[in-house]
Parts: sequence; C-alpha cells; structure tokens
Amino acid sequence: MIRREPDDEYLKPTWYLNYDNPLVRERVEKVVAGCGDVVARAKAIYEFVRDQIIYNPATDVDSFEVMRASYTLSLGEGFCVQKAVLLSAMWRAAGIPSKVGFQRIRSFRIPQVYLDLLGDSIDNHGLSAFKVGDRWIRLDASLDRAMVERQGYRLVEFNSTRDELLHPTDIAGNPHFVILADYGDFQDVPHDRAVWLVQEFTRLHNEGWKSLVNQHGASM
Repeated sequence: MIRREPDDEYLKPTWYLNYDNPLVRERVEKVVAGCGDVVARAKAIYEFVRDQIIYNPATDVDSFEVMRASYTLSLGEGFCVQKAVLLSAMWRAAGIPSKVGFQRIRSFRIPQVYLDLLGDSIDNHGLSAFKVGDRWIRLDASLDRAMVERQGYRLVEFNSTRDELLHPTDIAGNPHFVILADYGDFQDVPHDRAVWLVQEFTRLHNEGWKSLVNQHGASM
C-alpha cells in the first residue's frame, strides 16, 4: 500500500483548482522560471495573480465553471474568490501545498451605493494559504497594485513568515477593512459556498450590479 503524506490532499488538482489544465501549467512554468526555492516560487506566483489578474467584482458569475482556475487565468480578471482559487491552483502546480479560505469582511471605504445592494458586509470573501516548512501562511491577493495605488489603499505584500491579509487602514490611516468572521481554509471550494456565490452574483446582476461597478469603478 502506498503511504500518503499529509500534504498530498493540498497538492493535487481539483475541479476548481484545475492546474492540470495546460493553460495553467504553462503559465506557472513561465512565472516561476529562474526561481530557486519554494519561497521564491510562491512569491512570483502571488505577485502575478495579485497584479496581473485585475480585480473585478462584476465578472459574470452564472455557473460554477467561472470559478475554475483556468477560466480566471484566461479571463485575466476576477473577484476575490476567483483570484484565490487561481493563486492556490498555481501554487500547487509549482509543488507548493495550498488551500482556499473564506471570510466575512466589512469595508469602510466601499461606496454607499454598493452597500445598498451588498448590505453592511461582504460574505464569503476569498483568500489563499500556502505551506512553507511546517507552517501555513495566509495571503490575500484580491486587490491589484494598480487599483490599490489609484484608490490610496495599502498593498498586501507577500510574506513567507506571517499572514498578510487586507489591511485595517488605508494609506491615510483611515479605517478600511475589518474581519467579522473567519470560515477557515479548505482543500477545494466547498459546494455550499459555490452555490451561494452563484446565487448572490445572479441576484446582484439582476439588480444592476455590473453597470453600477462599471460606472463607479471596482472598489473595496
């Protein structure tokens, strides 16, 4: 009998983290070319997903398919869960154990016109975790550098020794994010959360969410 190591479950492809897709594997090979160790590979992939996959909370979410890593990579943009799934999939493709996490957060910088549709918090916000040595590190790649600089937010930098999540204040020191609940990290996107996301985005789009975001710009 083959003895499975504990990390095996966090290294293999899944339906959502489908790094067995040629598009994902080929992009990972390019991104990590020249990287000498696990930390260097993890950083290169993180910065690629954070900055090259543009944050867009108004992508069309009308099926589970749009939350697969290969779809988001081909699209070149996505909302927090799409980016978290892609990041975790690319880490696994580079031989780095990874998970997908979920939180409920509140943003004090989000325009009121968004809150009128969302309520006072954002549920099932997505983030990622990777393993270095014997420690899991959680990182949030949602907001790309260009958007952060445009809005005066604080950029979430790569770190291999401690968690780096959305910051509690912006560059000016004003309140920005607060984590209201942490739902933990998972080997794949749980089915109940995927169902909720499709239903919620369908509701938002039916209420004009996409045109609203296009008018006011992506913001958190």
